[in-house]
Amino acid sequence: MNEMELLSAEQMDACPEAWNDSEKALLPPQLIDWRDKLCLRFSGTLKNEQLLYIGEPARVVIRFEPELVAVYTSNFRKDESHNIHLQLELQGGVSVAEGELQQLQLLVKQALDSRGRHYLRCSGCGQTLPKEYLERLEDAAVCRRCVDKRYQQI
Repeated sequence: MNEMELLSAEQMDACPEAWNDSEKALLPPQLIDWRDKLCLRFSGTLKNEQLLYIGEPARVVIRFEPELVAVYTSNFRKDESHNIHLQLELQGGVSVAEGELQQLQLLVKQALDSRGRHYLRCSGCGQTLPKEYLERLEDAAVCRRCVDKRYQQI
């Protein structure tokens, strides 16, 4: 994946690879209710019954299991060849038996706030992107598309 490609919700289903269709479990009605309410509150995208992505590119991934709901932030890193790689970092979880929807909403909000600090606005087009997608050009954060446009004009 090069710098210009953003990971959409559809692309994130491959990360991590262990989350495949064979692991899908039927969710109890309580979790379906929690999932649907989170989807509405945070404008999420359902990948399948168990995965909810929030943001585009996904900033937070929520995985629903029959006994636990886990919240992850998506982190991007560049390697020495400037390829971007996705890593998911566990932020916490809520037990279905002992937890409440409000606890899960707070955890998701904290994860979004935490990940949001790593996003910057492109000074060229105004798009908000993970800082890993931006370049420095004349002391300004600029996305790859704007850098390319600028050099095409020269």
